[in-house]
Amino acid sequence: TDQRIRAIQYGCGKMSIHTMQFMLDHGVDIVGALDINPHVVGKDIGEIIGGEARGVVVTDASMADELLAALKPDVAVITTMSTIADIYEAMATCARNGVNAISTAEEAIYPQNSSPTLVAELDALAKENGCTLTGSGYPDMYWGVLVDTLAGSLNKLTKITGSSSYNVEDYGIALAKGHGAGLTLPQFGGDRPEDHRRRDRPVVHVESERLAVRAARLDPGIAGSEAGPTDPRRGFEIVHARHDDQGR
Repeated sequence: TDQRIRAIQYGCGKMSIHTMQFMLDHGVDIVGALDINPHVVGKDIGEIIGGEARGVVVTDASMADELLAALKPDVAVITTMSTIADIYEAMATCARNGVNAISTAEEAIYPQNSSPTLVAELDALAKENGCTLTGSGYPDMYWGVLVDTLAGSLNKLTKITGSSSYNVEDYGIALAKGHGAGLTLPQFGGDRPEDHRRRDRPVVHVESERLAVRAARLDPGIAGSEAGPTDPRRGFEIVHARHDDQGR
């Protein structure tokens, strides 16, 4: 008989609703879950997904080492935050315990340029314990692969421009904070809109409970750094991204 994959859900916020349902739909056994939110810890994952109880309750992330050592899952699905620095401890904990991990963190799709020191440490730790650490998800499919596929069919390519639009609310508080939601312009780091247009960071305005996101420039899947000279996605520029409560 085929052996079923045993997984841990690491981070039980809004994104985990989708990742856990996906795993269940595809025959994966979710054997444990971790989170730092006291309002989530102790809940059955079925309550988080929105269905029947599954007999698996969320454990405080401070007990991650103990849980991973006891359960010895095949993989951990990490859906916490966006940068390598943010997910470093989760990735390192998995690697120390020889547990394969995959993360939706945007930077994890191509972090060698933007966080080389942290990546080297994680890489060494994973190799030492015989496991893999992987970045995947939205940045890979929609910021990278589709653009690469279209570009590969062209005879001559001089520049690629595009737009990415999404509702920050759908992704949870971590992404909203990462975009600067709720900050005034001085708090964000500048007083004038033109200051922000020169930044390699998104500008977020919160108006009457609506989020309108304008990204001045963003290299796909590589947070805080330009892509390397051999990266086929180099030059892909998000010229704008906007969403309001009408879904525009």
